[in-house]
Amino acid sequence: MELVIKHTRNYKGEVKNEDGKIVMNLSQGFDNAGNMIGGTNVAIINRELYKADIEECRKQQDAFTAEMRKIEDELLGE
Repeated sequence: MELVIKHTRNYKGEVKNEDGKIVMNLSQGFDNAGNMIGGTNVAIINRELYKADIEECRKQQDAFTAEMRKIEDELLGE
């Protein structure tokens, strides 16, 4: 039997409305080599606020994904 513990990086983001209420949380994991693991995780915290401004929420999610790709490129030395 063997225990293997790997260090991973996990980036998190919050999308808040103008009143400071959290609408959704985003996260992205990276492996030791700097590769993204899977896709962006999305947790919608306030469904009513999300539906009320879905286009802006999608823009924020796209911005988060773009930032994660930049981080991946930097980690991989590209």
